[in-house]
Amino acid sequence: MHIRKYGNITFTSPQRYESGGIHPYHHEILYISSGEVQLKWLNEVYEAKGPALFFMTPNTPHQLIKISTQYSFLFIEADMEHDPFLSLSEIIHWNTLQSSMQSPSYALAAVIQTMNIIRNHFESELVGQPQLMDQLVSAEMQKVVTLVRHLVSLSMYASKTDKKDRTELDRLKSEEAVDMLMHFLESYYRENITLQDLTAQVHLNPSYLIRVFKQMKGMTPFQYLNNLRMNAAISHLKMSDLSIQEIVKLTGYQSIHYFSRVFKNSYGVSPSQWRQQYRESSEDHSKA
Repeated sequence: MHIRKYGNITFTSPQRYESGGIHPYHHEILYISSGEVQLKWLNEVYEAKGPALFFMTPNTPHQLIKISTQYSFLFIEADMEHDPFLSLSEIIHWNTLQSSMQSPSYALAAVIQTMNIIRNHFESELVGQPQLMDQLVSAEMQKVVTLVRHLVSLSMYASKTDKKDRTELDRLKSEEAVDMLMHFLESYYRENITLQDLTAQVHLNPSYLIRVFKQMKGMTPFQYLNNLRMNAAISHLKMSDLSIQEIVKLTGYQSIHYFSRVFKNSYGVSPSQWRQQYRESSEDHSKA
């Protein structure tokens, strides 16, 4: 991938703004990070709110019109000749999805996260090193292309399938939602996480969320969260001299009494006793 031109732009104005053009040899990647826009491309009009991602092929005129007062976008004109890229049919299908893709999934969240990383590259001191930027953006874009192709295939599959196949598609989407929740819990186990926080991540009914998670993982989300916290507590007890109160704060529990009760239910002894037994056992092994 060779970057020919890029722009990382934010507009705040009530006035109408239009931009666009035609690029004979280069693809254009257009990432709307915030705001509402209208894109005209291949005789189609797409309206989308950020975050949204569009691809445009060479020799195809396009026009971008802002709708909201404020909007931010990144555009990249790039030579993709030597890189695996999306087909025209995949690009058309994906661009069409930008007006309606509201159902969250881990793959979609990963696309947005990766595009934000690319945008951050263009705001860093690395822009002064074109070859390095080409390599970094190319690596990130290959992830985006892989994820977009996956999402397009799911969407195409959904439009063609019968009831039996739709059940399979629902299963795949549920697996993605569960994976997304597990990643969220693994990243934020130190926080005070509520059921509302979990439903906000995947936009599923609370009872359905818990049922699907338990079907797939054999435990509820909060049992999984407790396992994560207990594993973290064990690590702190083994590897540090932190007080029990400090460990409570680092593992997301709201009180030392509740932490101690949960710990004893899991390991049969209090946290202090567990640490003492572990150290005594380690000393015996070292002497042996």
